[in-house]
Amino acid sequence: ARLTFLRSTKLIWFKFKFLLETLKFSLWVTTICLSLVNWISIQIPSKSKTWAAWNANLVFSGAIEL
Repeated sequence: ARLTFLRSTKLIWFKFKFLLETLKFSLWVTTICLSLVNWISIQIPSKSKTWAAWNANLVFSGAIEL
């Protein structure tokens, strides 16, 4: 009886470890995805800001030429 108990405990522990590893991996993936999204969202506004400034400059210089 003791042997089967040990075997089942080992199996439970193995499953638990596997679950823990899967959880760690998914957390890692989520962290990477979140930081990527964060980085992209930081990149976009700065690009659009410079784009808007460039557009305003273009319009302004165009108005001066007129």
